[in-house]
Amino acid sequence: MNTGNYEWRVLRVDGRLVLLLQGSAIMRFSRLNPVVICLILVAASLCAAQQQAPPTITSISPEQIKDIGESVTLECDIDNVGKFTVGWQKTNRERSQNVNSISLGPTLAVAEDRFKVSVDKENNTMNYTLTISDIVNTDAGLYECQIQVNSTNKVTATVELQVRHPPLLQDNLMATTVTKAEGEDVKLTCAAEGYPRPSISWKREYGAILPIGGLSYTGSELPLSSLTKEDRGTYFCIADNGVGKPDSRTINLEVEFAPVISVPRPKVAQATEYDIELECVVQAFPSPAVSWFKNGQQIHNGGSYGITQTGQPDDVTTSTVKISSVESSHYGDYICKASNKVGHAEARLNLYGVLSRSLSKELLKKFLEEPLEKFLEDCQENSWRNSWNKHPEEFPEELLLEEFLVEFLEELFEVFPEDVLEDFLEDFLEKLL
Repeated sequence: MNTGNYEWRVLRVDGRLVLLLQGSAIMRFSRLNPVVICLILVAASLCAAQQQAPPTITSISPEQIKDIGESVTLECDIDNVGKFTVGWQKTNRERSQNVNSISLGPTLAVAEDRFKVSVDKENNTMNYTLTISDIVNTDAGLYECQIQVNSTNKVTATVELQVRHPPLLQDNLMATTVTKAEGEDVKLTCAAEGYPRPSISWKREYGAILPIGGLSYTGSELPLSSLTKEDRGTYFCIADNGVGKPDSRTINLEVEFAPVISVPRPKVAQATEYDIELECVVQAFPSPAVSWFKNGQQIHNGGSYGITQTGQPDDVTTSTVKISSVESSHYGDYICKASNKVGHAEARLNLYGVLSRSLSKELLKKFLEEPLEKFLEDCQENSWRNSWNKHPEEFPEELLLEEFLVEFLEELFEVFPEDVLEDFLEDFLEKLL
């Protein structure tokens, strides 16, 4: 009997049974009781069984690439399976600890009709076949053909199934809003899955030029250095792999910067008893606190003052002071101050007085009734002086005759049509200049 590395023989010598053990160039003779010889032979047979050739995976299917909805067949050929159990299991390449058992021997371990397993034998080779129909995206992964030899030892072979599918951006790995201070650096990041591996590109809203130049940039990270407020806004991350439609997301880049103030009308003229608005436009992020001052004292809502603030796109805040029924005490310089956590700024506005509309209309009537020379003379020598004496609150010291004439000309066009003024305007301007 051949048992592994040894050859056992039982011979009869001189009427008695003799056990012959031959192996490794060693030969021994023993005269034993038949029962003992029987026990030895049983033990030898068990030993031989334990020393049989181990199971071997001789082949497994190569990598498979399929489209969604197709079918795939994965084959695993094994020699010397013996009494051992063969199974299929699936793991995810990115999450290898996530293992799903699919089959044990000819029995499925999943409750899906899309999966089928079959076992065929040819000579000493067993073929274990796993068929997956109507493939879905989540079927992609590593499929392992496994033979469990004992509790600590197993024989395995792996085949990867790739499923072609459109790109899908991974929201859990992306920030929808990124906030940085002016002057800092930042990397906007996008991650996408899909097969083939998607290409990621970046663009700005409205086709604006990227801070690093150009209309687009390719790469999972968009590096931006030394940020300025002009870099803030919406950026598009676009993933494309040629399968289906590209996938895109928006990332809003917020850049914190100190207030920048602009004043549409730094000098404003108004007569008494009329309303006027002073306007201050502030651009800042975060949103600024805006306050108004006159003669070093802060102005608050109430009385003749009404302060409003309006938020607008592009981090713009418009602050307006409405002065109801202007009085001479309202004339002078106003300071608009804006501040946020990054910095502060201020701008100056000036409110000065002009003749009242009623007085202007009287002069206009006089202008139309008298020769131009007489009108100018009356303005400079009589009407002006008389008006000053009668209404001193309407003529602050900084009011000049030229300013009055400009305001007066504006009122001419407001009150009278151009054809009425044509005969006078050219001569009037010539005299004025």
